[in-house]
Amino acid sequence: MGNLCINLPNLVEIELSKSGICKQVPAFSQLPFLKRLFLISMRGVEYLESGISSDSSPTETLFFPSLEELTLREMQSLKAWWKQHCLLSMSFGKLLKLSIHKCPNLIILPHCPNVEELTLVDTNKNLSVLEMAKAGDIKLQSSDSSERLEQVFEILSSSLRSLVFEHCSNLSSITKCLKHLTALENLFLHNCREEDDNENGIPWEAFKTSLRSLKMAWMVTRLPSGIQHLENLSSLELFCNVGLTELPEWIGCLSSLRCMELCNSGFLTSLPESFSKLTAINELRIVLCSRLARRCQGPNGRDWHKIQHIPLVTILRTGADGW
Repeated sequence: MGNLCINLPNLVEIELSKSGICKQVPAFSQLPFLKRLFLISMRGVEYLESGISSDSSPTETLFFPSLEELTLREMQSLKAWWKQHCLLSMSFGKLLKLSIHKCPNLIILPHCPNVEELTLVDTNKNLSVLEMAKAGDIKLQSSDSSERLEQVFEILSSSLRSLVFEHCSNLSSITKCLKHLTALENLFLHNCREEDDNENGIPWEAFKTSLRSLKMAWMVTRLPSGIQHLENLSSLELFCNVGLTELPEWIGCLSSLRCMELCNSGFLTSLPESFSKLTAINELRIVLCSRLARRCQGPNGRDWHKIQHIPLVTILRTGADGW
């Protein structure tokens, strides 16, 4: 590609993908206006840059002065940014969003002191993320050990706002780590089937006043009772919980609930009487819940009196956006 700084100095976004024979990528760090960099399936690359010239020092070398978003995906051979340990003091000064997917050998990255959104999927357990102490959103999958998570969550306890768990068959072994996240506002649990109650599970009391939004998909047969104590929960979304047959009476305790969605829960047959106590709710969506839909159809449905106070009720029998 030649010297990018000379030939293409104004590049703001670069994506390289699916080049298994490529062993070395250009020195993108020298591009003064580059904001977004995506490297995907570059399976032969072990190091992203060869280093700096002999007459330069790390402090004098330009290093991603504008980069805000970085994605490394399916880079199976990638070990580090450079071979030279002398360069480890350099950092992504403006990086806000970092995503690392399936890079099993990557253990060393430049510091990322200002990252706000962090995604780690199938990463090496020795990959250091502790420098990312300002992260406000984090997504982790099942390969992360409980010891590592507890370290990360302790550091992010006052800043982490959003958290996603996907396909975590051992979720119960790591839920104790969540007790540190007293600032958490958004939680999404997807296909974590062990967690169908709060006994020895998620410490809901830690989120009593902070949690605003909760999504649960492909996991529960009953709602964890600890949810009833979430004083400021304003959004509750339940997707594809095919074993869910009823909602508990304590659902009426969610005094701050403003929006609720029930999607693809075909065995859910009715709403509890306490649903009428949800006076703050202004939107209810019932999607692909055929039995419940019949009961909630106004004005003659058997559960209509429980929801008629809600300004916006949407009942869809044939599909849902994105699900």
